[in-house]
Amino acid sequence: MIFGPDAAGLRVTFLSTYRGEENGSFSPRAKQWMQLLSPHVSRSLGMSYRLQDASFRIATTQAALDRIRSGVLLVDASGAVSFFNRAAGELLNATKAIGLHRRSDGRDELLCLRPAVNAALGNAIIGSLRTHSASAENFSKALHVPRGEGEPPLLLNFSPLPIENSFGIGTVSPAAIVFISDPARPLRVDEVLLRDLYRLTPTEIAVVRLACIGHTAPEIAAERGVNVETVRTQLKRVYSKTGTSSQAALVRLVYGLSSGG
Repeated sequence: MIFGPDAAGLRVTFLSTYRGEENGSFSPRAKQWMQLLSPHVSRSLGMSYRLQDASFRIATTQAALDRIRSGVLLVDASGAVSFFNRAAGELLNATKAIGLHRRSDGRDELLCLRPAVNAALGNAIIGSLRTHSASAENFSKALHVPRGEGEPPLLLNFSPLPIENSFGIGTVSPAAIVFISDPARPLRVDEVLLRDLYRLTPTEIAVVRLACIGHTAPEIAAERGVNVETVRTQLKRVYSKTGTSSQAALVRLVYGLSSGG
């Protein structure tokens, strides 16, 4: 039973799994896997049932990414930008510090005007492409891109994508995702949804807020005045409750929940 009669506002839902008679009974290990899977199914269905407005759905397609107010770029295995959403386009048009450069093969790549920052940008992208998504517990790299005097720097976060993902079109499959955050336009974390949908505590929501603006676990610990292991434990609890497995996946979830309006 995923949702019983006591699940307020949710339809009663059962999940049944069968196997052929010739295969015999389920093994204890198979039953254990099902027990581990059930909470994730419950969270996914619960969110689907509750969230009717498409603007609140998790961004898992390019069309959905275009609804997000923060900049998102997809990068293929060659380092070329295969897609950028509307918010990223607006940020790139509004600043001269970073932009798209046409390569000799006709593809666009992300480029910074400052040589030192551009070298760091290239290394961050290459690092994301070389990191297996399953082993990336947090963002592969965070990078600040300076802008004009009096303007806060842009924050870029990079993360690898699984080989099979829903962002590709045709034969073009992105291998990494880049988030561009403008501190002048901070992300609005919908605390009510995080509390009601995922049962996050105020402390966990505070950690999520800092994680979503690119802070690492040590930075979050310093900001909150706690031990870094405490923050890592809190992040693990957040990942478990939200059905995510990395900081990148968590941020994508929060971006999707905060994309309306």
